[in-house]
Amino acid sequence: MNKKRDYYFKNRKLLVLFFTIVDFVGDLLFFSIKKKKKPENIKKILICRVDQIGDMLMTLEAIKAIKAKYGEAEIDVLAGPWNIELLKEIPYINRIIPYTSFRMDKSKNNIIFKILSDLRQITNIIFLLRKNAYDIGVDFRPHWSPGIPLMFLGGVKYRLGFSSGGLGFLLNGEIAFDYNLHLQDNFNKLARIIDAEGTSFELIIAQEHFYKVEELLRKENIRAMIIIAPGSSNQAKLWQNEKWAIIADYLKKYNYSVVFAGDKKDSQLISNIMAKMTESAHNISGRLNIWEYFALMSKAKLFIGVDSMAGHLAALLGINGIIIFGGMTDYRQWQPNSPKITLVRNEINCAPCYCENGCGGVKCISEISADDLIKVIASFLMVKGEKIDR
Repeated sequence: MNKKRDYYFKNRKLLVLFFTIVDFVGDLLFFSIKKKKKPENIKKILICRVDQIGDMLMTLEAIKAIKAKYGEAEIDVLAGPWNIELLKEIPYINRIIPYTSFRMDKSKNNIIFKILSDLRQITNIIFLLRKNAYDIGVDFRPHWSPGIPLMFLGGVKYRLGFSSGGLGFLLNGEIAFDYNLHLQDNFNKLARIIDAEGTSFELIIAQEHFYKVEELLRKENIRAMIIIAPGSSNQAKLWQNEKWAIIADYLKKYNYSVVFAGDKKDSQLISNIMAKMTESAHNISGRLNIWEYFALMSKAKLFIGVDSMAGHLAALLGINGIIIFGGMTDYRQWQPNSPKITLVRNEINCAPCYCENGCGGVKCISEISADDLIKVIASFLMVKGEKIDR
């Protein structure tokens, strides 16, 4: 029995109290779950990752390690539908089961409709999981995850996950989340419970995705480029438009093409930034699919952005990057995992606050000046007084 769990949402006292009671009772009622051994003949594995694309990117290394260990097994992934385009080109993933929890639903529907939609999905997913009869299920979410009860109700035989999100009593293999480790290291640690050792991971982009990118670059007359991705699905992580405009104007002195990138919803944000600029730039938001976006990023001399999927992509691609990183999460866990990525942070006493939507002023981001970022950019673009190789 796990007597004490260190919950990821530790600053939310009522939630901690709720799960402390639930987990205590659950440990008493379901104590026999921990005694169950891993199945011998592994044919089907379920991965649960119902988060954003950046979270999925950080999980791919551990999923690959599981596939390397259980090469004959089918691996299916329970994921948000926004991850489908990414996952369908990962060769070791057999099937994607889409699921949008009401908390991740960004539609304009009211909360009642979202909850009813969630319940319908849950019913269908439980039926599907039971039909597929998974031997192992791994939930990689460190905080509250619907994947844990779905695996239990869906009859997954051997279930793994972190204790830090609650309901750990439903897991056969439960480990504590290590707050001193990066997320990817925690994910690899979880995979090792089923003897899946970490392995090197490389994001393979099919050549066909480069064709449209190269055509776009020719059409826009873009050569050596610096990519700026100012958007995020979390509004609290955004930096001020006028500061981005200062940065983009500054970059023009180095004679690089400044390219603003993002998905379709970032288009207006980028237009607003460009309206404040005195120099020219390119806005290609929403003009590429996700793999074409990956191909574009791989060609960048430097990437600059906020804490979002694009930063984790830059890390996977091994390109130089600068990230404006706020204090809503612990940077040691969530920063893009690459020595080529530099964080620009405002180290204030309240960080990390673990408040998903930040506070009123979000000083951890808003008080970062354009000059703070320019100093870091200059160190990237200048080597011994000369411009880096273009």
